[in-house]
Amino acid sequence: MSAAFYTHYFAGLCVLVHWFYWWWGAAGVFRMVLPVRGWIFANGVILVLFVPWLPNFLEQLSMKGLEWIPPVTGHAVLSLVWQFTIMNAWGAHSLLLQAIPLVVVFVCAAMLIWKDQSQYRFNGLLIGYFFIPAGVLSLVALVVPVFVPRYLVFAAVGIPFIVAVALDVMVRRTSILVLGLVIVLAAVIQGLQPVYRQVDGLNGTDNRVIYGLDKLAVEIAEEIRPEDEIVVGDFYWYLPFSYYNQTGIQPRVYIRTLPINALELPTHGGYALVPKGQKDFYLNEVIISKCVRRRVWWVAPIELITPFTEKNWVQTLAFTDKKMTALLFTSKAVVHEADSPEAVTPPLFPAAQNCPPAPAATSANKTRH
Repeated sequence: MSAAFYTHYFAGLCVLVHWFYWWWGAAGVFRMVLPVRGWIFANGVILVLFVPWLPNFLEQLSMKGLEWIPPVTGHAVLSLVWQFTIMNAWGAHSLLLQAIPLVVVFVCAAMLIWKDQSQYRFNGLLIGYFFIPAGVLSLVALVVPVFVPRYLVFAAVGIPFIVAVALDVMVRRTSILVLGLVIVLAAVIQGLQPVYRQVDGLNGTDNRVIYGLDKLAVEIAEEIRPEDEIVVGDFYWYLPFSYYNQTGIQPRVYIRTLPINALELPTHGGYALVPKGQKDFYLNEVIISKCVRRRVWWVAPIELITPFTEKNWVQTLAFTDKKMTALLFTSKAVVHEADSPEAVTPPLFPAAQNCPPAPAATSANKTRH
């Protein structure tokens, strides 16, 4: 459990499952599966092993970053099992239809509790593994927007086990068992189809369909030159584009308001993958106008406004795939050189003489695949 907390804070939901089973597992009101001292010791060890990370945890609590999560709705909660089994977006069908899988799982869980006469009542542990995280997260989301279905994928693993154990315990007639297996198999096949078509929308697959970064990366690789630079319009797109990038040039990230002090740069979330103090990884409009002198590829969603002004830059090439675009901007000084071979190359601005080198200047910074 301590290792799980270092991986994801939602491991706390699994702790609640353990607490529930500690109370529920043994028959009798005042009987516990584990002695009280043992229970306190186990939870104390978890807390002690987590203490080294506690300062980081408190710092992260003060940060923003949940604005993109919509408020929880009854429709989203009731359609949760539908999303994990049928794998369709929750808003695509009526609520009554989407609530059917949840009702089926709930009935199976109720039958397991009713029939569980074992000494340690393991069915309660299995049922709690799904329903406790889903229920607690739904309640917490009423205060803090944290209800995201993919955050509960770990608990969704319990759904097929609940149904399977219920069929094993309750069904004695072969014909009914076969019918139940056919229904389950049909649901599995239906759920696999959206996954393989990448239209399930559960874990970012909608972005892979809507934004064609893979094809743009191929087109850029065919046209790029060694001295070119690549600027990604937002860090959200930096990691997926780097995955497809085959140019050997590390992309740089555009930040509209770049802090003067490198220590003020973002260090949480995906930004933690950037080496600390590597300020030349980021660009803003000032750095672009003074330090970037030749050709730059701008990779961003179509609707995102580019920082390359018509005064200094000329758009010479454009690739578009779905809602993503790759625009090649060439400095007007370079265009002037091409039109007038005898012209003298204009000197750099004084500020540009102290510009940081591009990340692609050293082979150690090239994108790894």
